[in-house]
Amino acid sequence: MPSPTLKHLCRPLVLQLQDGELHRLDGVCLTVLAGRVWVTRSHDGWDHFIKPGAELWLPAGCEALIGGDGAATLRLLPLRVPAEGLAARLAWGLRRPSFLFATQPCAQSLRQPSPAIGG
Repeated sequence: MPSPTLKHLCRPLVLQLQDGELHRLDGVCLTVLAGRVWVTRSHDGWDHFIKPGAELWLPAGCEALIGGDGAATLRLLPLRVPAEGLAARLAWGLRRPSFLFATQPCAQSLRQPSPAIGG
């Protein structure tokens, strides 16, 4: 029986699937970290088997059913951001720390050979 708890995620989630475990999803980006994941979507006549490193976008309303083809680990990122989360992300972007950007002295030091390495 599919789990109804993963239908609407608000935060990223790493999920461990056991063989035969099923979940309903939509509005997420699914990335397989280990194992193999089976995905079937409404209005899609194909079953999809997703390997490690691959991702699949499941837009809102797609009504996907996922399961582990054996044990599997996957990461789910919500494609929808709640209004309060979006406001926080925008506010952070406006005041992001300056250390995220390389300054000229830092960039120059990366190009100069290090005497300790013998360059």
